[in-house]
Amino acid sequence: MVAMKKLILFTVFIVIAALSFYAHRKELHEFPTHIHAWAQCDRYALALGFIQNGFDFFHPQTYVLNKQFPHDFHLPYENGITAVDFPIHDFIPALLMKITGDTSSFYFRIYILLYSIAGLYFLFLLGLRITGYRPYAVFIVFFVIFSPVFFYYQAGLLPTIPSLANLIIAYYYYFRYKESQKINFFIVGIFFLTLSVLSRTTYGIFMIAILIQELYSAAKNRRFSLKITGTFMLSIILIGSYLIYNHYLRIRHGSMFLSHPLLPDNLQQLPDLVSEIYQRWFYQYFSSFQYFFLLLIVVMAIVSSLWKRRFPDETDKLLIVQFVIATAGVFAFFLVMIRQFQSHDYYFLDTFLPVFILVLLLCFRFIRLNKASRFVFLGVMLIFLVGFAVKTKTVQQQRRNTGGWDRQWMTMNNFWGSEILLDSLKIPQSAKILVLDAYAPNIPFILMNRSGYAVMITSEENIRQALTWKYDYIVTQDMYYISDLFLLYPGILNQIDRIGSNKKISVYVKNNRNIN
Repeated sequence: MVAMKKLILFTVFIVIAALSFYAHRKELHEFPTHIHAWAQCDRYALALGFIQNGFDFFHPQTYVLNKQFPHDFHLPYENGITAVDFPIHDFIPALLMKITGDTSSFYFRIYILLYSIAGLYFLFLLGLRITGYRPYAVFIVFFVIFSPVFFYYQAGLLPTIPSLANLIIAYYYYFRYKESQKINFFIVGIFFLTLSVLSRTTYGIFMIAILIQELYSAAKNRRFSLKITGTFMLSIILIGSYLIYNHYLRIRHGSMFLSHPLLPDNLQQLPDLVSEIYQRWFYQYFSSFQYFFLLLIVVMAIVSSLWKRRFPDETDKLLIVQFVIATAGVFAFFLVMIRQFQSHDYYFLDTFLPVFILVLLLCFRFIRLNKASRFVFLGVMLIFLVGFAVKTKTVQQQRRNTGGWDRQWMTMNNFWGSEILLDSLKIPQSAKILVLDAYAPNIPFILMNRSGYAVMITSEENIRQALTWKYDYIVTQDMYYISDLFLLYPGILNQIDRIGSNKKISVYVKNNRNIN
């Protein structure tokens, strides 16, 4: 019997892993492009930065020397060191790159994909422990996989996926602790939760939910555990210490990563922002099939609990409390960071997706069916799964559409092979390059394998300012030279001399002539 259970668990893991690798097999060797290539290339640049700085974990760096925050790319720095949340999920891919000698994004994607598989497997274990029924647990896993936004980033380069996986693992061990009262499970759970929060501070919402739960439980039982208190204190000290250090890095070196709220300008703007988020991302979070199924199981759970007159037990209450506190925290965070939700779909993974996972667990736990009804329901779930898969495939094709309108993709295409051009011109890797039309800050520098300054908006004022910085060479994209540089600032023609080109980009040096 035990051997059979282990075989089933192993089979589920293999199925999750095999389907995940098969689904993303064509993407593993891709350079980060399409939606949010900017953010993914910033993470890729961090990994490459660790290789360059001798794996100095506490001085993460990218290629860009004029940071986005707090000066919006207008202030040059001497180095690329940047403040960033605990960069463990950039550091480990860098180690894999160094060991294998392959600095493409392949091993970064493999690492994120493997972490996602681990998270999904623990989601199955959590679902099995909560619902007590394997098909429900499997369905929850595939419900998450077929979230279009999760699927898109499952083999991406963002720390959101491993942080979400760490949260799921933490919840699994936390629920095991609540059932068994074995403190070791609690310690392991808080360990993974701490990793989750360190890498994405948003997951602090769920740490607060567990902390409140434990404080309430201790007050109710009038018993405070020294081990639980100590574990929480150690976690908070670690998170707080890194936050303080990260603040120091931000003041000293600037940052490529956001660290402040993005509230609406006024209350009147709030409905417009919500409407734009809905139009842009609502069916990227879940498909219409998934929203309908969520509604279906919520209704079924309510009807089933009323029909069976089932009152919540301790596990139900635990789930409900976690859901209520987490939902309140998520909506508060949503309001504080609503402008970020407007532009970035992956914030859904940090916030609302874990809440929906709690909803699924709670509903499946409350649904009680006889054998005949359960068989019919399994058939309905299978039909929905097919619908999820079809819809997700369609959305992925839409998300990967590109063309001349996609400046980030065009920038990647133009700078592809640029390192060869710069090497042929005897430009050392230590040279500082000024890219006057970057569009995505780290993309040109990753492909040139050089550091430098990125002009993100090619206004006359920005071009004039950048030309006064201390750099060695200037690089522009040929296709944008007239429209985005010369027409905006004709004087540039008299200030730079071209020394080489590959018909996609051109390399210039600044001259000392004073020509009107």
